[in-house]
Amino acid sequence: EPLAPLLHAVDAVVVTASTVGLEANLSGKPVLSVDTSVFTPDTRYSKFGVAVGVSDVAELADALRALNGDVAAASGLAKTGSMSACRQVLDVIETVLD
Repeated sequence: EPLAPLLHAVDAVVVTASTVGLEANLSGKPVLSVDTSVFTPDTRYSKFGVAVGVSDVAELADALRALNGDVAAASGLAKTGSMSACRQVLDVIETVLD
């Protein structure tokens, strides 16, 4: 199934290590990253500013509750979504290269 319609339909996205997190961020959706995956060292979206990182299920539940109905929190998590996709990709590349 195409990802774009799904991203349009959700309020937030939770990922471990997936390009879905990048696409969600570029779409302006808040992204929560579970930073306990074996892939986290290579794709720490929270370090790149693409997502808010959580380290366990309780933290994830708290972050989702904070977003539920809190427009300010959701827009804060998705703040980079207002930049151009190209600028966001360049920012992540520059962070990795530094």
